[in-house]
Amino acid sequence: MKTKHAWIALFCLCSSFCGCVTITVEGNKFYTSDYAVTSVDASFDNIWRVAVRQLENLGKITESKKEQGLIRAVVQEAAVKVEISKLSERTMHLRVSARRHLLPDEMLAESILSSIIRNL
Repeated sequence: MKTKHAWIALFCLCSSFCGCVTITVEGNKFYTSDYAVTSVDASFDNIWRVAVRQLENLGKITESKKEQGLIRAVVQEAAVKVEISKLSERTMHLRVSARRHLLPDEMLAESILSSIIRNL
């Protein structure tokens, strides 16, 4: 058990020097930042249409549930999830998460979020 904790500590230390990953260890669970989030003043339908178009341009959509505001795709070998939810009548909450080989890819998530916002 001590060896496991030593490896986790070493990984966290190396990652913090690289600036690659921020990990919070709680028990045996790992929490990482793999998403980019913002609020947008635009209609749900407009954001949905732009998000679908951008994900089709960048990769392949694997799941699309408009009623739930959920789009899953594969972009640059990363699993991407876009979530759109309503904060008010004209303000939507937009969250993009990306993971490549089980590791967070916050830069890809931010890139996809930026491309959606630019095209609104």
